[in-house]
Amino acid sequence: MKASIVAAMAACMVCGGLLVSTVSAQSQSPVVVLDVSKVFKEHIRFKQDLQLMTKDAEAFQAYIQQQEIRVKALLEEQQGSRPGDPVYNRTDEEMTRIRSEVQVQSQLKKKELMMREAKVYFQYYNELQAEVGKFCDAQKISLVIRWNSEPIDQDDRVSVQQGVNNSIVYQRNLDITPLMIEKVNMGVPQPGPDNRNAAIPARPSR
Repeated sequence: MKASIVAAMAACMVCGGLLVSTVSAQSQSPVVVLDVSKVFKEHIRFKQDLQLMTKDAEAFQAYIQQQEIRVKALLEEQQGSRPGDPVYNRTDEEMTRIRSEVQVQSQLKKKELMMREAKVYFQYYNELQAEVGKFCDAQKISLVIRWNSEPIDQDDRVSVQQGVNNSIVYQRNLDITPLMIEKVNMGVPQPGPDNRNAAIPARPSR
């Protein structure tokens, strides 16, 4: 068993080395391409941070639903009373307070989540840039062009538009995306099947 693990690790190292040498040898100019969006889709730590934000948003949504239930109960209690009655005045004041509090808290939470999302993207994009820089310095590469490696879906108008507007028309053995995915996930445990295909927001734009 141990021998098979060692053999598998050796095979991975050989494959990685072949890919690096292929990119270096077959590119006649010091240029490579990188699908940044694909790296983010496969970036384990990045997706984990986004999942934490999603759970936070879901918890806040549950809080809002609780407040809606409170307002509904107050409306039912208010039935049969008239403006100026103690019951009406008390329930009306409480509903106004709840609605105002929910509105303020919703605005604050939205701002908080947007700031957190921006910081997450900034952090991991900077890390990716650093990894790309180290690779390019080692391989004497002067330019990395961003591209979209997703195949065009002829039945999807957006996909067709993205394909037509792709700045790269053709490339061969210049894609360093698999290498960068390996780099950013190095040493990170693989997620379970429930989290492996977690949805990712549409950032960063290509």
